[in-house]
Formats: sequence, structure tokens, C-alpha cells
Amino acid sequence: IANVFGFVNIAVLLSNTVVNSIINFIIVVLVVRVLNSAFSILLRMPLVLKLNLIRNHLYLIEKRIHQTVRLIAILLWFKSIFKNLNIYNNVYEWTTGLIQTSWSIGKTTIEFGGILNFFLIIVITYYVAGFVKSILKEEVFPRIRLPRGVPGAITMITGYFIAGYGIFLAIAAMGVDLGKFGLLAGTLGVGIGFGLQGIVANFIAGLVLAFERPIQVGDTIEVNNLMGDVVSIGVRSSTIRTFDGSEVIIPNSTLITNDVVNWTLSDRKKRRDIHVGVAYGSDPHQVIEIIKKVASEHPNVLKTPAPWALFDGFGDSSLNFRIRIWTTMDTGMTTKSDVAIGVYDALAEAGIEIPFPQQDIHLRSIDPDIEKKAFREKTEQTKKRPQAGKKQV
Repeated sequence: IANVFGFVNIAVLLSNTVVNSIINFIIVVLVVRVLNSAFSILLRMPLVLKLNLIRNHLYLIEKRIHQTVRLIAILLWFKSIFKNLNIYNNVYEWTTGLIQTSWSIGKTTIEFGGILNFFLIIVITYYVAGFVKSILKEEVFPRIRLPRGVPGAITMITGYFIAGYGIFLAIAAMGVDLGKFGLLAGTLGVGIGFGLQGIVANFIAGLVLAFERPIQVGDTIEVNNLMGDVVSIGVRSSTIRTFDGSEVIIPNSTLITNDVVNWTLSDRKKRRDIHVGVAYGSDPHQVIEIIKKVASEHPNVLKTPAPWALFDGFGDSSLNFRIRIWTTMDTGMTTKSDVAIGVYDALAEAGIEIPFPQQDIHLRSIDPDIEKKAFREKTEQTKKRPQAGKKQV
């Protein structure tokens, strides 16, 4: 169309641009596919798969690499289009001018490029912190023997350090004098502290949890009548998964200021009590021997401390016994159920009865009117019954 109207140069330029863009697009697609295939093969090499980080997050890492390769390829393709249109230098100069656009706030000059650098550094810091924490968690600490909870604390502190350093670096890149910023931050900190006391308290509590380690990820704890496993300990709050399957977010300050029962701080052992009653007249020595044998033979009952049984007293309808067993937190409920069923079967096999509550009622006196009424009703019922040898008509 441009050629028809006499714009020959534009027609040639557009034709060359379209042809070159199509060729470049085909080349870019082929290169992207080759690179993505090469990276996929590289990630699946046995030597690379020895890394826990690669093995556990293979598909996610592969997806991120493919996205990065595609993004770079698209940018290079657009760059070739701008060069074919002879506008690359113009676009570059316009972009440079936009980046160098500045504003003055008092004695501080802020450039648009500084703002872009600020957000770019924040994003990079976020991904670097996550990457370093993943390296520590999945590659470094599994190969080093450290006390329980120390790897999590080091990982958390490392994340805080990288995040803090990245924030200061981003502020400096924006063109703000860090000396003046420190004074401003101190002034604002006093005012913000009153409005954000809860957040600050939870943040400090998170640091206390990281250093003192009263609870760690994987512990079974009980707080505010809530019991579950600690899934994560974050900057502001921690997540607990209850045995019902729900996840509860608890502020870190609650875990510091409230009473917390940690069932697995030093080990994962837990005592379970099973109560059983037998009929009066049973031999208590035999009962203790039977129930102790059943508990000792269960594979999930710990040998140390050993299970033991004792006579617990005289009940209204039974002789009461108690079995105490030690199990791990993971198998406690099922083991308790298995032992209880085993005790029932063993007592039944030995002919020992497990009674149910019974009560005998003895009437010492009764109101005469009630007695007469009851006698009258009984007499009427007797008259209504058909006599033996007679048929009712």
C-alpha cells in the first residue's frame, strides 16, 4: 500500500522488517526450544539430581528456567524489530531520558531510575533470600550435624539479614542519604511503634523463638487449649496444624507470653493410661499379669520406660485397674486402642468378666395411697387376663 502511494522507502523498510522479524522469530523459537531442552537434560543428569534442591523441586526449577529463557528471547526479538525499523536509538534515548527524570524533595533528589532500582533490588532480594534459605535448608544442614532447631534458627536469621541488607541497598540506590534516612527512620520509628506495637512485639518474639528455640518446626505443642504440630515459624506468626487437619495462625508473642506445653521438646515419648474394670471375685494378681503381658507384647509400646499395671481401687461394680504405657506421639492413639482391645480379648479368653454398672433399689416405705392404687391396678389386670381352659368370645 505504501508503494502504491509513492512511499517507496517506507515500503522497503516495512517489507524488510516483516521478513527479518519472521526470520528472527523462527530463529528465536528454535533457540528457545534447544536451550530449554538442554536445560531439561542437564537438570535430569544423575550428578545434578544428587542435589536435594534439584531433586525435590525439579519441575518448579525447570519451569522458572524456561520462563526466564522465553522472557530474554522476547526482549531480544523486540530489540531486533526496533533495529530493523531504525528506531532502536530513539527508543534507547527516550528510555534513558525517562530513567534520568528527577524530582527534588528538599535537599534530596530522586530519579525515576532510582525508583526502578529500588523495586528491582527489592524483588531480587526477595528471590535471593528465598534461594539462600532453600540452599541452607535442603543442601547444607542435612549434611551437617547440628542440635535440633539450630538449622531453622540460622535459616531464619539469614533471611532477616539478607532482607535488611537488601532494603538498605534499595534505599541507597534510590538516591536517599542513609545518614539522613537513619535519623528519619529513628523519628518515624517512635511514632510508628505506638501504632504497630503488636507487629513489633510479634517480630521480636519471632527472634526470641529463633534464638531460645522453646519450640521448633515439627514439635507437637498445646497452647490456649489448642493442640497440634508446628508447621512453620515466621516473622510475625507461626502456623500450627491441628489433629483435625485445620491450620491455625498464632502470633509469635502468644507463644512467648502464654503457657505453652511442648510435648516433644526433648523427645517424642508420651504416656498413655488405659483403665479397665473386672468383676468382683476375680483374681487381681492374674488380671495384672494378663494386662501387663498384653501391653508388653505390642510392637509400638516402648520398652523403656516399660509398661506397668496396677490395682487402682474398689469401684461400685468392679475392681479397677490401670495400665500405663509409653508410645511415640505418632502412634499413641492407635496403640492405645490396640492394647485396649487386646486386654478385652485376653480377659475374655481367661474367663474374667468385665462388668457393667448395676444398682439395686430397696423400698423401705411407701405411701399407703400409692400402695392401694398399685394393688387395684394389678387386680384389674388379673381379671382382664383369660382364664386357663376358657376361650374368649
